[in-house]
Amino acid sequence: MSSVAAKRAPVPGVAAPLGGRAASGLAWSILNLLCVQVAGFVGNLVLAYLLMPRDFGLVGLTYTVAMFAGLINQLGVRELLIRRHARFDLWATPGMWLSLAGGVVCALVMAGAAPIAALIYGKPELTGLILVAALTAPLTSLAVVPEAKLQADMRFGLMMIYQAGATVLNQSLAVLLAWRGFGAYSFILPLIVVGIVRLVVVWRATGVRVHWRPHLHRWRFLVVNGGWFFATSLAAFAVLYGDYLTLGLVAPAEVVGLYYFAFLLASQPIALLAGNLTNVLLPALSRLQRESERQMAALLRSLRAVGLILVPGCLGLAAAADPVVHLLFQPKWEGCIPLLQLLCIGMSLRFLSLSGRSLMMTRGRLRAIFILAAVNVLVFFALVIPGALLGKQVGTAMAVAVFFLLTEPIGLYIALRPSGRGWADVLGVVWGPIVIGLGAAGAAWYAGSWVPLTAVGQSVVDAVTHAAPALGRHVSVLAAGRLVELLAMGAAGAIVFFPLARLLMPQTWAELSHRARELLGKALGRVGVR
Repeated sequence: MSSVAAKRAPVPGVAAPLGGRAASGLAWSILNLLCVQVAGFVGNLVLAYLLMPRDFGLVGLTYTVAMFAGLINQLGVRELLIRRHARFDLWATPGMWLSLAGGVVCALVMAGAAPIAALIYGKPELTGLILVAALTAPLTSLAVVPEAKLQADMRFGLMMIYQAGATVLNQSLAVLLAWRGFGAYSFILPLIVVGIVRLVVVWRATGVRVHWRPHLHRWRFLVVNGGWFFATSLAAFAVLYGDYLTLGLVAPAEVVGLYYFAFLLASQPIALLAGNLTNVLLPALSRLQRESERQMAALLRSLRAVGLILVPGCLGLAAAADPVVHLLFQPKWEGCIPLLQLLCIGMSLRFLSLSGRSLMMTRGRLRAIFILAAVNVLVFFALVIPGALLGKQVGTAMAVAVFFLLTEPIGLYIALRPSGRGWADVLGVVWGPIVIGLGAAGAAWYAGSWVPLTAVGQSVVDAVTHAAPALGRHVSVLAAGRLVELLAMGAAGAIVFFPLARLLMPQTWAELSHRARELLGKALGRVGVR
């Protein structure tokens, strides 16, 4: 393999770049997001065509049970191994056996809960779905230790590549099964195959060695420290899946399916980018525990970089939700448009508390993390229960959006406060991305509102028919108009986004541009392109 001729010099005028492996990890995270977003979006597009809203609703309800039982497997082994990276070999064996024990217990709990959940929700199909999902629990638990090793060693490139590969494989298998008529099982069965492949990859890549003796005498140290992780995971579950659970009790599976599909589209960037950011920040910040100022600077700089991408992206998707759904999905999914708009707005700040949690974890503030999560649960259900009862799926989406917009900045403030930072730093992270995002999304929406769909669509159809008569007969006037509308919105948003980003966040923009060019150069070098 060839490589780029020389390493590029730092961007002139950029003070204190993200730097080193943590910055490279963030860049890999963004590149991984772009690749996985394409694969995930195409997969969801095909699945939406092949499956019905009811299938999506059953999957959403299955996850409420699967994730609840999965709390048994959330003992904080991964996080503790990363924090103790200097003595990783000492804790790898007890960590692996403890995780496996939790995975087995998790599978048994899920199997026992399957018929109960089917009875409560009034949907017999849930029994089989939950039983199949139970098989994934031990597979997930066996991957905890090698994945922690990847993070602790800051091998971000390999970690992101393997995550992207797992997503592509999962989506491909789901599409194949949906095409063969497996219905809701199309989402669950691929998880088993992907889990096995993931185990082979991470264990071979890391070379972690564990002993057959479980070292039970060390379990108590992991369990004592992991108690806070378990309690926090319980609260986090309530927030992550409480909306599905609540809505499933008051609405049919089809309604839950529309909400689940909208949430899937809105949260995918968050789950990937913010999740990968956490994977990068936790080991990076752990290595700076004795350098609080550098630690804080790294966190805030990373947050600004993520916000510059994520906030405008979420607000832009909210603005373009109507043409996107009408153009790409069948009429059966039109009911998710207002849900997607609301959830995208709420998700735009979702990365703040996740990153703040990484900082609190590296500083051992486990009790504070739990208290914050517990308070969030109370606020969440205080909003979601009335929303679901009064407005079904729309009320639920509105309640979830309000919840995130309220609690995310507060979560970051609580994480920063012991370091002498405050609301000025929180504002410093979010004001630029919000202004840029509102400007770009507003320009996109305004441009789209001026597109006469029928007239423009007819012009496009006429042009296509003239150039290729056989193709022109299959082009819908309305679809052609929606495509022009979407292109106009994208162009208007880009015209506003790039100048605003360079004007309002010049240092962050320069850092991201430099890292993107650096990664692109490496990628081209590896395939022999100079």
